[in-house]
Amino acid sequence: MKRLISIALALALVLSSLAVIAYAYTDVAEGAWYKIPVDYVTNQELMVGVGGGEFAPDALVSHAMAATVAWRICGSPRMAADSNTYDDLSGEEWYWQAATWGYPTGVFSDFCMAPEPSFEPYWAFDGEENVRRVAFVGMLFRLAQYCGSATEQRADLSVFQDADKVFSWEAEELQWAVAVGILRGSADNGALLLDHRRNITRAEAAAMLMRFCELYDTAAVQP
Repeated sequence: MKRLISIALALALVLSSLAVIAYAYTDVAEGAWYKIPVDYVTNQELMVGVGGGEFAPDALVSHAMAATVAWRICGSPRMAADSNTYDDLSGEEWYWQAATWGYPTGVFSDFCMAPEPSFEPYWAFDGEENVRRVAFVGMLFRLAQYCGSATEQRADLSVFQDADKVFSWEAEELQWAVAVGILRGSADNGALLLDHRRNITRAEAAAMLMRFCELYDTAAVQP
């Protein structure tokens, strides 16, 4: 499977070197800050429109959408019907293949939920739940590690006004994402914020995905 991932990433790199086709989504203006990322993820077939010629850049990303993107980056490996998976999945969900692929990898660990109190092992994927920015960053961090890429880069988060709201278990992946340029923060009345607890939009996800894919070329991603 790791070899297939390497081949898929190599193909993605070749495709990204070609001219990016501009898609005429009716809700993505030519001068929008997310125009190039949206065209990129559409060309790479990582994200698609929502129908009616729209991309829905301001719509929120669900666990199901995020998992599907990570799965596509890794070549969309097919999972056997009897594969171990999350306890709340029946096998009929449109995102079952993606979620089940991620189950043993730990890539989606921020999406798993164990009810409290719990006396039995139970892990829920909760596919329709929205993804926070920090969880999306965490997914990319663990995806890079899964593919054997270097993730030791760290940045000082003190430049962000909300750095004091970062929990200890979130710091490593946020420091990495800022250091490599995947996460650039957002401006709010002159203040630079990580804004990591806010739910991520499809436009923001497209931008992070483009940066991630351009950062980790086939030389860096050797499983």
